[in-house]
Amino acid sequence: MNTLRAGAAQVDITPDLGHNLAGWIDVRPATRRASPIVARALALVAGSTSALIIACDVLEMGAELARRIEETIETQCSIPPQSLFILPSHNHYGPSVSGSYANSAERTSHEMAYTAELVGKLAAAAQAALEDLRPARVRVGYGAERTYLQNSRFWRTDGAINWVGHRDELFAEESGPFDPQVGLLCLTDEAGKAIATLFNVACHANAAEEDGFSTISWDWPGYAAQTIERAMGGEALFLVGACGNVHPVREGIARPMGKEIGRIVIAAAQGSRTIVPTPLAVWQQEIKIPARDFDAFDPRQIEMICSQLWDQATRSQVQGIFMHVLEDLRDRKPHQFVTRLRVLVLGEVAVLFVPGEYFTEFGLEIKRRAPFADIFVVESLGESVGYVPTRRAYDEGGYQTAVGARVAPGSGELIMEKSLALLDAIRQGADGSVPFGE
Repeated sequence: MNTLRAGAAQVDITPDLGHNLAGWIDVRPATRRASPIVARALALVAGSTSALIIACDVLEMGAELARRIEETIETQCSIPPQSLFILPSHNHYGPSVSGSYANSAERTSHEMAYTAELVGKLAAAAQAALEDLRPARVRVGYGAERTYLQNSRFWRTDGAINWVGHRDELFAEESGPFDPQVGLLCLTDEAGKAIATLFNVACHANAAEEDGFSTISWDWPGYAAQTIERAMGGEALFLVGACGNVHPVREGIARPMGKEIGRIVIAAAQGSRTIVPTPLAVWQQEIKIPARDFDAFDPRQIEMICSQLWDQATRSQVQGIFMHVLEDLRDRKPHQFVTRLRVLVLGEVAVLFVPGEYFTEFGLEIKRRAPFADIFVVESLGESVGYVPTRRAYDEGGYQTAVGARVAPGSGELIMEKSLALLDAIRQGADGSVPFGE
């Protein structure tokens, strides 16, 4: 059996002040900087099989930018696109690279210059990780976090599903769960020196700095990664779990939340177990997801969710933007989204990559039913299709099921069943998917 080799690298991708920050409805130029913005690359090679993970402190990647990155890395590093995993942390306080609701996909001059440089920086990190390859050992472990996570779609005292209200003021009852599991994969060299730690948590990266609305920050995943790296060495890569409806319990807690999750990872690493990390394989399956019929969408839902915003001016502004988005969606009338499911297999461990902001109920169910005892579910936001709610959530309404949910009701369940079928096929060595591995 081939030996696994691994290498890791980091590159600074911090934007200048004035760059538009992602994660809000309208433009939001950065006025101060609380932390750097970075990208971390992990290369994995076993025999003729290779995989490359790039985790970066940005909200998401548009399809056009993702293609440019894939093409550049394939040319410079000989890593095919199907074996390259570009994983934004879904950071709401990092640089915008794909425009905003307010101006569709248009980008400012800051963003155009930044993305042009970003492609080269990510390719350089990929090359550095490949040059760092060395025989690797892998351990898998788990912890739990129940203090800082919440299913933010709770029922409010006014009878609505929550968007931006505070739990301690408006909570009536839960509408769904959150996933407390903190999963990790620790890669070390033969001398026990850390190469990289992958940590998987199902929570949005929008805890924010104190007074941080226009502040550049790597948010809680960055502080968690920093905590892990200082204690364990190597690079720490965040893999965002299924968290379309899971957020931090309040704003202004990026630093303490990240440090606590970092400590949970460090503690879990102490009790982790060694696995055989080969064979290494990447599996891919195309999936067609039906698009939503927005002609049947009731625009009064937009008015209702915007009524939760903090002042009349903001309510009017955001409502106008959402109505413009609705008109655009009705004009375009997409029939379906053609995207992909992918699975990275390291011996007995499977990492499933699903498109979109996947509701946590699906992640929990996949973990429960998957034929792998060690399974990590990761949102692939380099190829996002927007929010992917449960059927029940569509019926309940709320922000995530409004114009941000571009897929038809039932799509989340479809993705789940297709994912489980793919995992079963991989486990059984059956056909029905395209392998890129041993």
